[in-house]
Amino acid sequence: MTHDGQLVASAPLNTVLSGGGGTVQVAGIPGGTAASLYYLTVRAWNSSDPSGTLTRQWSSTPVDLRSASSASAQLTVN
Repeated sequence: MTHDGQLVASAPLNTVLSGGGGTVQVAGIPGGTAASLYYLTVRAWNSSDPSGTLTRQWSSTPVDLRSASSASAQLTVN
């Protein structure tokens, strides 16, 4: 999760990538302020060949916590 290009929170994806999909929860993201608008980006790679397998995917829809304490977003990683 990022805000204005700064990393706010991250979560490991090992289980969902190796298991064919699933859900990842990211906790501890600040909410309830005018600045609580975040963007979701996934960076994934194979540790045996990081430079040859790096992929980046993102959601163009922000995760809005300005007036909520939780939200959900869906992002397919190919």
